[in-house]
Amino acid sequence: MLGAQKAQRLFGPVVQCENDTTFVGYRDLWLVSNRHIHATGDEGHRLASSTMPVGTFELLASTLHQAETVGEGLDRVARASQLIKAPFDISIRRSSGKCSVMLHSRDLKEPACSLYLSLWALVFHCLLRWLTKNDLQPDLVKLPSRASSRSIEALRLLQCPVARDARQFTLVYGQDQCARPFLPVDIRTLEAETFLQYLRLVSDFQTRERPRQPMPVADRVRRELSSGFTRQADVCIRLNMSPAHLRRKLTLEGTCFRDIVDEHRQQYFERLSATSGSLEMIAESVGYSDSRSLRRARNRWTGADGVADAAPES
Repeated sequence: MLGAQKAQRLFGPVVQCENDTTFVGYRDLWLVSNRHIHATGDEGHRLASSTMPVGTFELLASTLHQAETVGEGLDRVARASQLIKAPFDISIRRSSGKCSVMLHSRDLKEPACSLYLSLWALVFHCLLRWLTKNDLQPDLVKLPSRASSRSIEALRLLQCPVARDARQFTLVYGQDQCARPFLPVDIRTLEAETFLQYLRLVSDFQTRERPRQPMPVADRVRRELSSGFTRQADVCIRLNMSPAHLRRKLTLEGTCFRDIVDEHRQQYFERLSATSGSLEMIAESVGYSDSRSLRRARNRWTGADGVADAAPES
């Protein structure tokens, strides 16, 4: 959002800059966001046409705290967000045993919008964990299809599935979690307590993600490709590496990004070709611009002159 030079000037040693890319560790993400809020005096990070004064989140937290259960608190926050005219709307929808917290921005623009809402939802979830003294966890997070990969990276701490097919940013909780009661707390300790909850999320995430043996970079790339991140820029962000650093690592392992993508596409094609569907559809799913490009790739993979055994065009 800021660029490497401004980030380095504002946040100092908590950021790592390589080329034009700025990296922030999970433990420092909260601190960086808070420093930016206090530097600008705006909880909306000056991304909206109207500012969101410091203290707005505390006001919503106090409103939430006055409820008896999670579900009642979410309803109160939704009403309060309308009264204080926050730069985004909060609405609640219940259906099929689920409770969805939907955040919709009126003024924020992508990609800053999805990143800001991701951070806001992360802090809000830590607030709910503190008020329930429970390992509250969403069942699902939904993002707009245009949301940036940086938004997904921050939300990995929630350790729940992330879908990119929604119109609005949405946190989905089970109805049983919405029935959980709030326990008495001193709301004046909000900032310190929510930060402790965040540190617990980071610790749990890093413990589960840490492999017993270092995973080869090529395997880490394959994992990201399988998760739907096929652009090198997105994979670099997910792996916290610059493109040059990724190339060096893969070269030491005797491969390159293009070869891994080609291998991934071949395996994906073999699975899809066993199902009914047009070549155009399969080409788009695999990541090729058209069926002609898919035919050339198949010829290269198999040494065949055609793709007669693939799914017919329709």
